[in-house]
Amino acid sequence: MSYKKMIFTGTLILTLSGFLARILGFYNRIFLSNLIGAKELGIYQLIFPIYMLCFSLCCHGFETGISNLTSRFFAKGQKKNAHHLVRLGCFLSFCLSILLMLALFEGADYLSTFILKEASAAPSLKIAALSLPFVSIKACLHGYYIGLNHSSVPAVSQIVEQITRVGGIYLLSISVFIMGADARIAAWGMVLGEAVSTIYTILAYFRTLFFENSIFFQKNLQKNNSNKNKQNKKISNKKNQNKRILNKNNSDKISKNYNKKYADKRTFSRQADSCTLSTRELLEHFFSFSIPISVNHFCLTIISSLETMLIPFMLEIFFHSHSQALETYGTLTGMALPFLFFPATIVNSLSVMLMPAISSAYDQKQHRQMENTISVSLHFCLLIGIFSTFAFLIYGTVLGETIFHSKEAGQYVYLFSVLCPFMYAAQTTSSILNGFGKTKQTLYHNLLGVGIRIFFILLLIPSKGIPGYLIGLLAGYSLQLLLNLFRIYQIVPFYFSAEKTLFFPVITAIGGGILSKKFWGIASAALPLSSFYILAISGFLYFLFFTLCQIFRESV
Repeated sequence: MSYKKMIFTGTLILTLSGFLARILGFYNRIFLSNLIGAKELGIYQLIFPIYMLCFSLCCHGFETGISNLTSRFFAKGQKKNAHHLVRLGCFLSFCLSILLMLALFEGADYLSTFILKEASAAPSLKIAALSLPFVSIKACLHGYYIGLNHSSVPAVSQIVEQITRVGGIYLLSISVFIMGADARIAAWGMVLGEAVSTIYTILAYFRTLFFENSIFFQKNLQKNNSNKNKQNKKISNKKNQNKRILNKNNSDKISKNYNKKYADKRTFSRQADSCTLSTRELLEHFFSFSIPISVNHFCLTIISSLETMLIPFMLEIFFHSHSQALETYGTLTGMALPFLFFPATIVNSLSVMLMPAISSAYDQKQHRQMENTISVSLHFCLLIGIFSTFAFLIYGTVLGETIFHSKEAGQYVYLFSVLCPFMYAAQTTSSILNGFGKTKQTLYHNLLGVGIRIFFILLLIPSKGIPGYLIGLLAGYSLQLLLNLFRIYQIVPFYFSAEKTLFFPVITAIGGGILSKKFWGIASAALPLSSFYILAISGFLYFLFFTLCQIFRESV
């Protein structure tokens, strides 16, 4: 499979599964918002800053390290090293997750009361802690499959998790929580989803091992090779019969060169497979890559958690009401922002596939390949960002009212729509920098971006409310994106067309928006359909117009 096709296929699989998972997640949020209300949804969202700190310690560095080293081991034919690494990673990550689970479970009351300033979040935090051992193993196995560019297992695992989460919450709502549900039901749904998806991922990994090591697999492989050799011999015999003059000496030389060439290949294959690293050497390789990423991500998560926890505190100053602040926080983070993250599914998938691919190309010094990959990736994520911005500007208010029956959620979707290009491009460029091994620079850029956001949270939210937070997000993501682009260009100068990537998509988005908005007005008055179906048709027309214009631009 070619380099571009490999990235495209992996991104497509992860995107399709991500879209399905997001749709299920939306259904889950709609169900939860009706079941427990905006305030309890806000309490549930409040536990994630602390939960993500634990996740970053026991999962993120392990997944990224395994993904990166697996791609390198398989490129060298060192399959045994890759599997040994996966087992070591799972064991270490699981042990660390058990310690973090116990610490989080014991300290939940203190953390909720004195850090989160919401004592009622403690039960949900204790329940969420139970998912850490499952998440740790799943993260390591996902890293292995992503390193191989086999994204189907992580994709299916993601869908299994969401289906189990939605089904689990529904079953709990009609049984254990039939008398009244709160934030705990969402936490239990998360634990069930992680547990079942982890079991699926483990079974998938054992299946991979079985087919790689079984005698049946080896025999089939030998049989296929022998059939190919027979076919090649038949073809060569036919060609030889058609030749009038055959130089015996030349044929002998060709035969010798052929045998020598493939003997060298077999020797290399045996040497690569026999180059098994010891546990100590493997751990040195692994920790040299994963520890910097874990430390970087943990530091970033601490600052990001501080950012997330400060928002409800500053909103309380703005509203002069604790209950109103929690409801607004729940509406923003549980209803409005997920709309913005929905198109980011494509960007997330691209970022996941980009890092091992860029890393492999960087090791092999394939500069032209890296330049093309960076240019196409940046063009693609900005295209999605511009499309999403205008879609939410046109339909943001209607989406909030139609999906969540919340006018406030719709206003926030409309307000935050301008973030999309900056947020998506910042994520993609950070992934590219990580692929180059520039994890320290990625950390510094992320910390500066988050620092800017925290500054605006403290400065503007107490006086301006949610719009103050938007200004901080815009400033933070813009700075992070510019720093990332500057550093990437220093490593690999890449081509960027403002006309193709910015001006033309903006013009077509405006044109498509005007047409779809007119259709919306006519259809609302003339067609006996609910607003949801009219919204879906109008959105599809906007998407179709925008996509066809981009295809036409590429073909000209």
